[in-house]
Amino acid sequence: MTDMHLDFDYTPGMNANCDEPLCCREINGPAPTPEDAAGPYGSFNCDLPPKVAEMMFDYIQEMPEKPDLIFWTGDNIAHDIWNQTTHKNADYTIQITDWIQHHWPNIPVFPVPGNHEFFPVNVMQFDDMEPILNLISEVWKMWLDDESYHSFKKYGYYSMPLKGISEDWKGFRVIGINTEACNNENWFLFSQLNDPGNQLAWLEEEFKKMDKTGERAYIIGHVQPGGGSCLNEWSVRYRALVERYQHLVLVHLFGHSHVEFFNVFTDSKNTSSIGVMHGPGGVTTYTHDNP
Repeated sequence: MTDMHLDFDYTPGMNANCDEPLCCREINGPAPTPEDAAGPYGSFNCDLPPKVAEMMFDYIQEMPEKPDLIFWTGDNIAHDIWNQTTHKNADYTIQITDWIQHHWPNIPVFPVPGNHEFFPVNVMQFDDMEPILNLISEVWKMWLDDESYHSFKKYGYYSMPLKGISEDWKGFRVIGINTEACNNENWFLFSQLNDPGNQLAWLEEEFKKMDKTGERAYIIGHVQPGGGSCLNEWSVRYRALVERYQHLVLVHLFGHSHVEFFNVFTDSKNTSSIGVMHGPGGVTTYTHDNP
């Protein structure tokens, strides 16, 4: 599950073709024509109505075959980046967490933050306490083991054994990456250019331990390494690690683009494939995408 971009202020009937970056709100005024009106279930220039999000949760709850576990790769808040605060941003994640607990109380969830969780958008310090991580770590604590909770609260990344409702996931783990370490719009990276949050060094140590125990991992994150929003220098170092330990990584699961994609990792010489990255497509309709 990725890129929900929920909008608590979405209002059906308001102008869906406004002159602002985000429409379908009372501040945009009534639609001048029926064709311009925000629909009851969403519009292509707007973020997701809470009604549609709840319908998605209801639908999955009623499915005959339930998910055994859920990977949740962030970007929960609307795109009104000029009208946000730390607590407002955290409230979106808290609300979605409450819905998940209400509809899927027994399904283990493995979450990571997106670039929109932070305030200001895209910006996170790795050498100081991050307020957003401090807030959402408390509501996600129920899904994390103790070591992962403390790692996530401090840096936004973690590693822990995989678990599901019924399947036996022994020998598998999830590695949650905080891609604010490579976000090319995170200006705080100038304060820690070498390895923000020591994340790559930590990841290498995780791989070394897995190599000894025989475990294999699902890697989850938000901004895809190698993509246009991730710093090239960080992406190159990440690829070097997953090339060295390619036998340990089952798949890389990321979001951010709002569209479904499959990418193939190649080795540093671009001569052979070393892994696959998958993005499931965002839940939001912003912009011009079906949920």
